[in-house]
Amino acid sequence: MSGDNTNTTEADGETWRQLREQRLEIDDHQCVNCGNSGMLHVHHVVPKSLGGVDELSNLRSLCIDCHDKAHDRSIGVIKGHYKSSDTRWLPSTDTMRWFINQIHHPLDRLVVIILAKTGIGVGELSSLTVDDIYLRDGGLGLTSTVERPSHPFFLLEETKNGPGSGVSQRLCDTFVPIGPELQGCLMRYLAIRPDGLTNKLLLGTGESWGEGVGRDGIEYIIRKHGQKVGFYESGAGATKNLTPNVFRQFFDERYQGQPAVRDYILGKKKKMQFDQGQIVTDYRESIYELLF
Repeated sequence: MSGDNTNTTEADGETWRQLREQRLEIDDHQCVNCGNSGMLHVHHVVPKSLGGVDELSNLRSLCIDCHDKAHDRSIGVIKGHYKSSDTRWLPSTDTMRWFINQIHHPLDRLVVIILAKTGIGVGELSSLTVDDIYLRDGGLGLTSTVERPSHPFFLLEETKNGPGSGVSQRLCDTFVPIGPELQGCLMRYLAIRPDGLTNKLLLGTGESWGEGVGRDGIEYIIRKHGQKVGFYESGAGATKNLTPNVFRQFFDERYQGQPAVRDYILGKKKKMQFDQGQIVTDYRESIYELLF
């Protein structure tokens, strides 16, 4: 199948065929939005009519259905498929990348990128403190059940809470890797974080200056930015809107590394069979980049 551009010289056509094959190879000959492997097109994320270029970074492999949906939006963002199991909207990586890059406030961007790149729950995120962050040697008190990390991590403690509690169950104390992209967002936020009376990580920077940002505040941040770009509509329901649960499912389905590492990060493992170095390596090699 051909890509977006049709008016090319013979030489240009040869270059395009080479780029197309490279992009398909990078994407494992699968649609990056739904995983289908048949009837693939190579799509320009930013259309050529809007200044997009024939470069690998501007190309993605899409099945014919997702390609058609992509061209329904002005800059090639795909609203996404509904999962057959629960009809919940699940954004593509490109859609999530585009959405996050519309958010510029350090606190708001940190919230959505933590959710998208770790899959942790809103309750856990709202409970994180500065003491739960390990960025360099020293200064972090650890429980006796975990080994001192040698790489940047969030420390999330085991919790017995489960369905109905509003907090996801976590089966063991977990180190959630902080990759370079997430670390950069974290450092930018910490540079403006108010000096409050609490050691909560997320503190308000507006009218609620210095107050902890709770579950409602996190959900408001997601809803506010989702409404701006048409990803949240009042009354549409949780299965059709961008909600915290969608971020967790996004991480669950888009993470391409070891399933055991993914489940450990999500809190589904009682014990991790890999050492920290292996977890970090798997995470860094398998996590998606979300910032331009």
